[in-house]
Amino acid sequence: MAVRGSASIDTGRYKDKDKEFQKRLNFPSIFREKINMKKVVFDAIKPWIKQEIDSLLGFEDDVVVNLVYNLFESEQYPDPKSITVKLMGFIENDTMEFMKTLWSHLIDANNNKLGIPTKLLKDAQQKQKMKKEQKMQNLQRFQLKQEIEQNITPIKKEYKFDNGARGSFRGRGRGR
Repeated sequence: MAVRGSASIDTGRYKDKDKEFQKRLNFPSIFREKINMKKVVFDAIKPWIKQEIDSLLGFEDDVVVNLVYNLFESEQYPDPKSITVKLMGFIENDTMEFMKTLWSHLIDANNNKLGIPTKLLKDAQQKQKMKKEQKMQNLQRFQLKQEIEQNITPIKKEYKFDNGARGSFRGRGRGR
């Protein structure tokens, strides 16, 4: 039984505002290329998305980050134009540049055999290299510190006070 006063089908009086807004915007030509999300390792791109959104907003916002994740993970072939319009309320003026960069990463990942954007792969390899170099520097510092301590300890033993047979030196006592 239908509810009185409502139409059981869409009457068409209420248009989709997002589609109207899409028609007014000029999107980059890169958005014409389709992405198959099954070919992309999206978990490899997630840290970049989070970092980029946090830097654009100026604070951490897990709601917006998870919205972006869900918009891309929900469809096999996501529509960059509709996603851009949906994100404009959150990221505002930087939305178009963010989506353009993200879409180029996704195209790169889609064309890559590994499913990971080459730029992000290179960045990860460089971070790994930097961590390795820093570990080596820390190890060298530690070894130098140990070497210095080993050279100093014999000198400390030579200048140890000898208090004779009385035991440890405690001062003059109570005047005895």
